[in-house]
This record gives sequence, structure tokens and C-alpha cells, in this order.
Amino acid sequence: MPFGHSIKKYLPFAIVAALLYTVAAGFYIQKETYDDIWFLYAGNFGFAVMIVCFIFWLYRRHSDYKPLKLIVAGHLTVIAGICFSCIFCLLTIWLLKPDILIGGNEYLADAAPQLGGKYHGLLTGLFIDAVAGNAVTGFFVAVLFSFSIVKKQESSGDAEDDLRSLQ
Repeated sequence: MPFGHSIKKYLPFAIVAALLYTVAAGFYIQKETYDDIWFLYAGNFGFAVMIVCFIFWLYRRHSDYKPLKLIVAGHLTVIAGICFSCIFCLLTIWLLKPDILIGGNEYLADAAPQLGGKYHGLLTGLFIDAVAGNAVTGFFVAVLFSFSIVKKQESSGDAEDDLRSLQ
């Protein structure tokens, strides 16, 4: 693993982050209306909160880590969480609305007229948000909190030396 990170450290946090997102996505799947898309954004927020918890937990266990090492660990957790959230969302759709998987992409009720066409279905919006929404929020908080919690951010002045010291 890069920078000596073990998958055992970040996999539980990635699974919990994905479950937080999937619970909110489950409410969205149940409602099937465009007005309830805010459930997905609440799921993105829960996903980001779990990534922040992971960064804090990792720094408490390894207070000698530099911000770049925390960022890499956070990004690996985000990538694993995105994969799990897509799998869990697919399972949730299969459990709650199996007709959507068989019959194709259903259209959302009360959707804005600008969203007309083939890309205005429930599955499309759900999986775009599961990937892009979680990636944006997860990567952002991983960078933001990695730099904000490290107390002593000393640098040798040379970025290449800093990168070599991490390996």
C-alpha cells in the first residue's frame, strides 16, 4: 500500500461512510420524487463526516504523521467508500424497488422541465451523486482536515525531500 497504509485501517471507516450514505439514499429511493433529492445531499454530508472522523482517529493514533500522509489515507478511504456506497445502493434498489432494475430507468416525479430526456432517471441521479458527490465532499474534507489538525507542520523547504520522508 502507498505510504505504508494498511487496508485494515481505513476499510471499516469506508464501510460506515458508505452505509451512512446508503441510508439517506434509501429514503430517496422510497420517495421517488425530484423534490426529495436533498436526501442524497444529506448522505453526502454523512459520508464526509465519517471521513473527518477517520482523519481525526488516524491522527490520534499516529500523531507523527504529516498532512500528506493523512491526505493519502483519507483519499484511499474515500475511494473505498465510494465503491462500497455504489454496491450498497445497488443492493438497496434491489430490495426496495426491484422493478427499476428490471424495467429500466424510471423517471422522477415532479422533476424540473429542464431535466427532460434520457438522463433524468432515478438510477442516473443516484449513482452520479454516489460517485461525484461523495468524491467531492470526501476529498475536500480529507485535504481540509488533514492540514488543520496537524499541529507542527514543519517543512524542509523542498517538496521532494518531504515526499521521500513519507516513504
